Amino acid sequence: MTIRQDNLYLKIAIISSAPSRETNEEILLLAEARRKIMSGIEFDSVMKTLIMKLQKLAKEQIRKARMSLKRERGLSPRIAALLIDLKKDYENIESRRQYLNEQLTVLQQRNDLSELTQQVLFNSQQGLQDGSMTIDELIEYMMTWMQKIADRQSLSEGEIKMRKVFNQSVFTLPGYS
Repeated sequence: MTIRQDNLYLKIAIISSAPSRETNEEILLLAEARRKIMSGIEFDSVMKTLIMKLQKLAKEQIRKARMSLKRERGLSPRIAALLIDLKKDYENIESRRQYLNEQLTVLQQRNDLSELTQQVLFNSQQGLQDGSMTIDELIEYMMTWMQKIADRQSLSEGEIKMRKVFNQSVFTLPGYS
């Protein structure tokens, strides 16, 4: 798992294991997500499903509260905060994907990059476009290859700039935490 995924998983693990005011339904949803992740199901699809189920549960709890004339409750505070974090993270995925795709296109148009670097850029862009690479995997792939290239040869000015992009800019995108 990537650092981002580790952080999200850790939040879920802490919430689901600490004694609190979460409902059984909320705890069961978190336990189901943890079980799926541990069994190897793709992390982002598990998180998107969890977001959808938590939103549905929140609506259902509010509906039940209205029918029984109780104060509208929705999700428990920690689960609601987790849902906000998850939504914020996953709503920005598409904009990050678009930003990276644009950066890769700009970098490929440089004339001072080696053939190997051009191939790495092309592979990265293909992986991003066809969905075979997540954003985190792409960043890790780029950094690994840039280090390998740096170890084998001195980097050109364009490759140095490219390395800076993947060291800094990607991690400061809006919504990236």
